[in-house]
Amino acid sequence: MTDHTYSMDTLHVAGGDGDVEEEMDEMLHPAKRDRINKDHTPIKQQQLKKMKPSKEPEDTYSKILQTMQVLSLKIDEQTELLKSYERRIEANSVACKVNREDIGALQEKITVLQRENSQLKEASAEHARYKRRWNLRLIGLPEKDGEDTREITLGILTRIVPVSIERLRESVDTVHRLGRRGDAASANYIPRAINIQFGMRIVRDDVWK
Repeated sequence: MTDHTYSMDTLHVAGGDGDVEEEMDEMLHPAKRDRINKDHTPIKQQQLKKMKPSKEPEDTYSKILQTMQVLSLKIDEQTELLKSYERRIEANSVACKVNREDIGALQEKITVLQRENSQLKEASAEHARYKRRWNLRLIGLPEKDGEDTREITLGILTRIVPVSIERLRESVDTVHRLGRRGDAASANYIPRAINIQFGMRIVRDDVWK
């Protein structure tokens, strides 16, 4: 079989189909002859049915499109939110700038007011010191209910200075005790001092001497 080429038509002419197959079997090697399946008959290959295209890609594209639209809406919302925040921040910046300017103006006014207040305090203290030059304070006079402080004080002054009672009445302006009256039952009870305000500075100086 390996050294010669045989024509199948010649074999069929020379003998029948059965003789040809027997001669072919004899020419084959015994190992190859055993592997031949004589019952095998070629079968026409069946054509596969065409599968209808699935609709899954269209559904997938639709879902992807819907998801993208939802994400686009969310992005738009976030963008508008950020823009509103930017507007608020800008408004706050403007307000802070205005507040800083107002605070600066107020600080200047406060500085001026503090300076004026200090001057007024000094003037008030000077006025009080000047006013006290017309006053004398009487300390240690016991208090009595329904007392006439002015008459009691005038009686004491007549024994101090050689001035007539009429002149003292004209010179002494007001006489009153200072502060609130204490409780006689308390341990720290001290009679309140009496403030004598003179209408004439010269009389006050005479009493002080």
